[in-house]
Amino acid sequence: MENKARNSKGRSIIQTIILLFFLIGLPFGSYVYLKKGYDYHKTALDELNKDNSMPALTGWQNLSGALPDSMGGNMFIVGFVEPGDATSEQAYGQALQRLHNQFDVPANIFFLTLLKDGDSTWVANFQEDYQLDDPEQLVYLMANEGRYSTTAQEFGLTEAEINSLMADPRMAMVDDSLYVRIIYQTKEELQLKRLVEQTAMLLPNRRPNKPELVRETEK
Repeated sequence: MENKARNSKGRSIIQTIILLFFLIGLPFGSYVYLKKGYDYHKTALDELNKDNSMPALTGWQNLSGALPDSMGGNMFIVGFVEPGDATSEQAYGQALQRLHNQFDVPANIFFLTLLKDGDSTWVANFQEDYQLDDPEQLVYLMANEGRYSTTAQEFGLTEAEINSLMADPRMAMVDDSLYVRIIYQTKEELQLKRLVEQTAMLLPNRRPNKPELVRETEK
């Protein structure tokens, strides 16, 4: 009898512990997990600002691809490149390839490369080297040094950043309201990872609406 009482008491304690786990431990663990996700998402969004608007790209020569007829409602990843440094060109090409592969499906995001004194031959070689010949999503424009520097400044790049673009190409994220949200360094892996995450957070309507089947009214 005494052994049975002990076993029964032991089972009761175990059952109580299990019940407390499901009633308290599991919900608390879920809360902590969700809270961490919320805090991470909030921190990523807090890093984005709206200090500058995307300027009109007047005075730029189109080398490949085409901008949408209506700029609003689309996101843009805008790269600033000065041809001449093979290491920097490689870093930019790999970064752009990675982003294009990640966001190739959505129809409302464009990758715009702004070149300082580039030409169609450079673009053709670049496209071939990094498999980036997608005229519906990838656009390449060229301007002289004056226009290039002015546009970079209008996007929010500092003078020091503009002067170092050959060695350190940058990318700007522009949201669908055409606000420049943040500038990234293409050679920094952590910044590229953040660029992918923040683009996914801001990119609207990634999946097109499913077509509806409209049945003909019976006569």
